[in-house]
Amino acid sequence: MSAPVLLGLFNDNLTVSITSTPLAGDSYTHYNLTDSRFIANKNMNIGNDGFTYINAKNSAVEVDSTITATGKNAIGAYLDDDTIGGTVFSGPYALGNSGNIILSGDSSTGIYGKNISTAIGNAGTITVGDKSTAAYSEDSTLENISGGNINIGSESTGMYLVSSSGKTITNNGTITGLAGKNKSVGMIVENTSTTLGITPTLINSSTIDIKGTEGVGIYSRGVNNSNVVNNGTITLATGISETLPNIGIYSDNKGRVNNNTGTISTGDYGIGIYAEEVRNGGNISVQNSSIGIFSSGSGFVNSLGSISVGTGESVGIFATGSGKLISMGPLSSMTIGDTSFGIVNTGSGNGIVSDMLNVNLSNDSMYIYSIDTMAPTSVGGSGKNIVNYTAINMLGSRNYGIYSAGIVENNGNIKMDAFNTIGNVGIFSINGGEATNNATITVGYTEIPLSANIKGSYGIGMAAGFNGDATTSAFTGNITNNGIIDVNGANSIGMYGSGVGTTVTNNDTINLNADGAVGMYLDRGAKGYNYGTITSIGRKGAIGVVLKNGATLNNQGTITIDSVGGYALFNDGGVIENYGIITIASGALREYAPTSDPSISPVRGGVQVDGDAGVITVNGVSKPITPVSHLSGGVISSLPVFTGALPTISTLSIGMYVNTSGVQFTNPIGGISNLLGLTKAKLIFGSEVAKRTTSKYVSIDGNDPILKPYNAQIVSNPQITEWEHISGSITWEARADVDRGTGEIKTLYMAKIPYTTYSGDKDTYNFTDGLEQRYGIEGLDTKENELFQKLNGIGNNEEILLYQAIDEMMGHQYANTQQRINSTGNILDKEFNYLRKEWETSSKDSNKVK
Repeated sequence: MSAPVLLGLFNDNLTVSITSTPLAGDSYTHYNLTDSRFIANKNMNIGNDGFTYINAKNSAVEVDSTITATGKNAIGAYLDDDTIGGTVFSGPYALGNSGNIILSGDSSTGIYGKNISTAIGNAGTITVGDKSTAAYSEDSTLENISGGNINIGSESTGMYLVSSSGKTITNNGTITGLAGKNKSVGMIVENTSTTLGITPTLINSSTIDIKGTEGVGIYSRGVNNSNVVNNGTITLATGISETLPNIGIYSDNKGRVNNNTGTISTGDYGIGIYAEEVRNGGNISVQNSSIGIFSSGSGFVNSLGSISVGTGESVGIFATGSGKLISMGPLSSMTIGDTSFGIVNTGSGNGIVSDMLNVNLSNDSMYIYSIDTMAPTSVGGSGKNIVNYTAINMLGSRNYGIYSAGIVENNGNIKMDAFNTIGNVGIFSINGGEATNNATITVGYTEIPLSANIKGSYGIGMAAGFNGDATTSAFTGNITNNGIIDVNGANSIGMYGSGVGTTVTNNDTINLNADGAVGMYLDRGAKGYNYGTITSIGRKGAIGVVLKNGATLNNQGTITIDSVGGYALFNDGGVIENYGIITIASGALREYAPTSDPSISPVRGGVQVDGDAGVITVNGVSKPITPVSHLSGGVISSLPVFTGALPTISTLSIGMYVNTSGVQFTNPIGGISNLLGLTKAKLIFGSEVAKRTTSKYVSIDGNDPILKPYNAQIVSNPQITEWEHISGSITWEARADVDRGTGEIKTLYMAKIPYTTYSGDKDTYNFTDGLEQRYGIEGLDTKENELFQKLNGIGNNEEILLYQAIDEMMGHQYANTQQRINSTGNILDKEFNYLRKEWETSSKDSNKVK
């Protein structure tokens, strides 16, 4: 038998009471001790239920023998208070085990102490059956000493501390949840104090091994916080399912979990740490369908160590709750398996900062996924949901770097062009989010679908919006590139946007370095803005911009396509507003044979524009026309010579927006002769001319700098046999007098459509009639004229906005028409704020509508 090691003293001065008197039922206590110092060195084997080997008070007790009990509700050794004869025991452990306690019956306890000023310790072996506790402490320090072993059965606990006074529970030995035994817990700390700041501490510095299912390595609970520290190793077997996992550390309160230098590893269906506040400086490794860290509530998550997750939608860090900061430190690392995630945020107002060096993605995986749309205050007050400095390397296919509904700032390089990979996406903005790239994104390869029934896998640098399908509703997004996007994969895309409300902005550089590469792809009403450069040199079939289904491109930068078979744009029902330079390689001009669109407009609100005759009539009465001229023009690009085969994609139509302000000059698109099958084109004239005059009926000469470059475009593109001239504003009409021989515009005529055209009842008619009479009364640059300019700016496809503006003006009981005008002018602003200062009534007509 081993020598006593816990009391470390003597074997005299004992007060021992030995009894075989049963307790309740067949229960009995073998030793009852008071004011004693006792070492039990006699082996005992008992089968009775309710057996207590040692029951002591105001004593010091050590078990240094083998105690075996097979009955239920057994206790190896119990001590209440280590004050002996009025003096606190001076040894390190007042209650301890250096022997072997084996309690195989249910609901048993190996050692149990409370109100002990020194400590409770185990240096031997304690084995308990089901629904039992190996070492239990109430407000007493509890330690499994180095070399100590604890083995537990189903629904059992290795070490359990209940404390209201900030005590500590420590494992320096080995705790094992036995194989085939389920729902076991290695260590529990429970804070029963209702006073904030009194915090018990749990420390694991050695080994916890849970071999069963539904097990927990460490469990923190109670009415207030506990401090949990893991510097040891926690190992858990495979769990049952995602809803019945094994968990390394679990906290159901707001206590902090510190995995300082420890290691936590689980099999499939495991969770490394489940807590509100987590600091990971160690290693967390979970297998398939598992979670490294799950954080709820508002506590922070700070990982300075390593996290590794397996396949099957595993997650490195999963955050819910609100107002939290999730951070990956510069020395941290993360390994992500196929079909899994690095960081997932489904909470509200949370921030993510990733500052680790790099992360690798395999197949069908994602580094950061967030559906959080509330701006956080936790990321340095930046208001951004995600700030990424981590280099993201995609070594497999169909991965996403960052997928977010919130505000994203990416400062880490994203590399997606590894050999034999397809369909990777760098950044995806969803649900109206905003994502900005300040780094370099290298786009990889695309798998072109073989038929309409097979979906392709496109390589995309940045994406925003989604058209919707049978399982996912359409959504919008917003993306901005302030860095470099290198499209190195054939047929891949630099920036993609879809849907009304989606914006795609390039402020820097998009390089098309592969055959068939696309700079921007805009669809279904998305708006693109290019203030930077889109360039392709030496590759076949490169496309600067694709526009489809009502998408719009506003170009104030440079698009240069030097590509055999390449072209600047593929336009299938889109609109180009060109304030910059768009050039492509072009071929020889073909013979010109144009036919113009009808020069006479339909009658709208009594207004008709006859371009050929140069007449504007209102209800059949000719109106005087105010000529408007301008002195300067925009920069028109010189076009290089096109060589090589024409692209095989046909273009149905092209629309070019013409700014008529005379201040900002749009330019025609260079090289449209290279768009295969293009025979029709629209010139869409904006209403900006109304900012130069209060007249409702205006004309612009064909030699004016506004129109002159477009006339040159008409002459140099004889393959376009039909040029249509229309207004871009819902409240204006436009038609042109054209030269029948060349198709050039001789004079453009524009007329304002009365607001009464959009009245559906008497009240609306009376109001819009009064509004119409006010048009032109006040001069330019007045508050009233500012409103009319906003109404002029409502586009042909935005009729509902005009109706909403009219309804808003009619729906508030302002004193007069001018006040309604003023309010609606602000409604049409982005913020739709109401102007509080009333205007001065300047005529009787303004008061006719109340």
